[in-house]
Amino acid sequence: MKFDRISKTSIVEGIIEQIKSMIIGNTLKPGAQLPSEEKLAEQMGVGRGTIREALKVLIYAGFLIRKNKGTFVTSMPIASLPVRDF
Repeated sequence: MKFDRISKTSIVEGIIEQIKSMIIGNTLKPGAQLPSEEKLAEQMGVGRGTIREALKVLIYAGFLIRKNKGTFVTSMPIASLPVRDF
């Protein structure tokens, strides 16, 4: 799985939208583990704190869940995911 670099305009929102669209588009399937925060930060060309902030929003929105030491796509059906603009 490949993540795009994020432009400087609204970096956190760009990360949120990219991951959210990958989940909705089924590129990231339910149960899939995301790369570590360090790897995501490197791939997207941003700091780890920025990735952490975006992941917190996606967890709160119900797209992701943290288990043990990983971050995973929720197994909720897409239709039941909350619709929010972040």
